[in-house]
Order: sequence, then structure tokens, then C-alpha cells
Amino acid sequence: MSDLHGLLDQLRYVQLHRFRRRASGQGAAVPNPQAAPSCVYKAISTNCRNRPTDRTPPPVPRWRSALAALRSVLLFVALCVFSLAALLQLRAGEQTGAGLPPADDAPLGGLPFLGINIALEQSDEAAQAKALSELQAAGFGWVRQRFDWAALEPEPGRFDWAWSDGVLRGIGAAGLVPIVVLDGSPAWARAPQDTGPGDNRLAPPAHSADFARFAAAFAQRYAADVRYYQIWDEPNIAALGQPLG
Repeated sequence: MSDLHGLLDQLRYVQLHRFRRRASGQGAAVPNPQAAPSCVYKAISTNCRNRPTDRTPPPVPRWRSALAALRSVLLFVALCVFSLAALLQLRAGEQTGAGLPPADDAPLGGLPFLGINIALEQSDEAAQAKALSELQAAGFGWVRQRFDWAALEPEPGRFDWAWSDGVLRGIGAAGLVPIVVLDGSPAWARAPQDTGPGDNRLAPPAHSADFARFAAAFAQRYAADVRYYQIWDEPNIAALGQPLG
């Protein structure tokens, strides 16, 4: 392009030179085009200008680059927000369509957001009260505690609620919500292969009806104190989750 512009400049100069010589009565000698300045006819041509040979576009101002980056970030954030809203709406629609109860009436509805596993059987009553108070002060709302069937019903139909009474009383006094895990089994309820030398205190009972009677007695006693239960623990482990008879 620069060569073409230069050639046009030279042709225009030649024409201008001939016009001036004719106007002055001189001959129409043709001057040397190489001697013509690139912009000698500037007075009669507003398009004449020194044309650089480098046609590289000017650099983009920094503020335009920053504005383009800001637009990209805002577009990405908006896309994420709309995607999340769509997913939440889809989930709500699926729950409604599946006939699930509203969130407030769901099994875990109303349960505080933050909770923790505890093992109060490893400490005395004073240490339990201190630990529960510290958990409540730290922002925890619920605690998950295991209750051993063997300790609560050492013999068929004979219950010992002393320890569970104290634990649940302490959890309530600390302002925490209990999640009760009913776990383990007494020797009298286990199958023969789970007693004796290979005693497995975590094995399921030989007959599920025995566990059902124990769970019903527990739920009846603590109906005013416990709303959330977990039946058994880690049933995916072979020694803990054998089928109930």
C-alpha cells in the first residue's frame, strides 16, 4: 500500500508541474518524479499527507482493556448466578413433583445448621457438662451421640436408663439438639457366631423384632426430648451390617 501511495504522489506532482509550466508559457518538460516531494501538492489536495510505511494499528488504551476485562468478569458472575438460580428452581420442582414434604416438615427440618459427633460415654458428668457448654458457645447447634443397646437393655425386657437420662438431660440443658444413634447389641440378642470367643458387640441382632422392641421403648421414654434418630451405624461394614433376621 505504501508503494501505491508513493506512485500516486509522483504522478500528481508531474501533472502539477506540467500545469505550472504551461501557465507560465514554458514547455511541458517532464520533471524527474524521484525528486518530487511526497506532499508538494498539499495546497490543492487535502488528502495529501506523509504516509508512514508502517501501517501497525495504534495501541489500545489501558482503560479500554480494563473495561473489557470488567465486562467479562461481570458476565461470568451473572452467568453463575443465573445457573445457580435455575438449579435451585429445578431442585424445588423435582421435590414438589416427587411428593416430598415441604422443607419445614421434612425429617431434618428445623435442625440447626452446624453439628458435631460426640462420645460422652468417655467422660464423667462434670466433664460432659463442660464439653457441651463449650460446643454451644462455639456455635454448634446439634450433637450426634451413640447409645449402646447392650448397656441400656442388658437382659431381655430389663432396661437401665440412668446413663441415657443424664446424657440427654445435659444435652438439653446446654441448648443443643440431640441426634441419637441406636447401635450395638447385647449378647442375649446376637446370633451364636457373634458371641463366645468371637464376641462382636456391634453385630446386628439375630432377630430384628428384639431391636424393634428396644427402639420403641427408647422412643417412648424420650418422646419429648429426642426427635432425630439414626438406626444403626456404618451398615456397609460386614461385621456391623449383617442382615437382620
